[in-house]
Amino acid sequence: MDEFRLLSLLSAEQPRRQRVIENVLKGRRTVSTLFWGMRYGILDWLGYEKRLSRQYYDGLFHQLLAEEKLAPANQQFVLTSAGQSRLTELAPMHYRPRFLGVGRQFDGQRFKERLLLMIQVVSEFSYGNRRYYPLQVSQDNLQFVRSWFRWFKQNNYTVEAFQSELETYLSNLGDDQLALMLAQRFVGHDTVGETTEQLALQFERPASQIAEIQDDLLLGMIPVIQANEESVLYPILSGLAINPLSESAYQTLTEIKRGLTFDQIIRARRLKESTVREHVLEAAILLPIEDVPYDRLLNEETQASLNKIFESQALDDWDFERAHSKMPALSFFEFRLYQILRSKTN
Repeated sequence: MDEFRLLSLLSAEQPRRQRVIENVLKGRRTVSTLFWGMRYGILDWLGYEKRLSRQYYDGLFHQLLAEEKLAPANQQFVLTSAGQSRLTELAPMHYRPRFLGVGRQFDGQRFKERLLLMIQVVSEFSYGNRRYYPLQVSQDNLQFVRSWFRWFKQNNYTVEAFQSELETYLSNLGDDQLALMLAQRFVGHDTVGETTEQLALQFERPASQIAEIQDDLLLGMIPVIQANEESVLYPILSGLAINPLSESAYQTLTEIKRGLTFDQIIRARRLKESTVREHVLEAAILLPIEDVPYDRLLNEETQASLNKIFESQALDDWDFERAHSKMPALSFFEFRLYQILRSKTN
């Protein structure tokens, strides 16, 4: 976390809460944090800085306020013109991750271990060398790459095909410097790979930023591989998909899709009603709209009434008390669920 990152997570148009941004970065998955993280468009940053210090974060926030780069707005904050100018000034010296969303769908660390070891194995194979020390990876990934390499040879894939896929991805980045930062990380025959510290000196960037760039660009390979089932790398994705929901929330959603009522779920699993509702809201926020049965959870009359009440009001400014005064039977769960639905359809 630095000045650039915090400024980039704020907005000049949309007032944002200091604690929501902090909680998103730390990966706190309360429904409130997830909802507002979605509204701010920053959910891809969920859990990005799990060890973020409250003292450091607040100090940086107060510094930006003192420098008038932020301004308070009804217990929230917006970027000032000075803040926008500073963000523009800092942008060329910083990297904005492109593929954070992929990291919420796939296990990036396991992917990285597998890919880097595959590159080493194929490189040594191309020189006919069987005597080398493999990269240190988990035992599971070591066994996976061994199995993949047998598959690679049995299906008559070539070193050239493997190399071509890597080169195509690097060239499609459209930035030779970024491509070099990633490629020089690779270990192969008589190639040890550059450390982030070495690359930091070469490219005149902090080592932490080099690591961030490499991790992000590796994540970017996943959707490319996923889109091509004929890829020599396609098997690498096996077992890497991440369910964005907790196991319990996923079970609740599955039961609702099967037609179970809230009362049936509560009795069968001895859950609180509030827990079941939180599961549904979590699913609505984190999953595509087609994966949640909104029509079963919100009747047409409720949707129409809420739409009429707030038809001329920005969604961030919707107020439950106002809706409840006009719809006494309305629950906060229904109110929030409709907000989520509208967020995903607007």
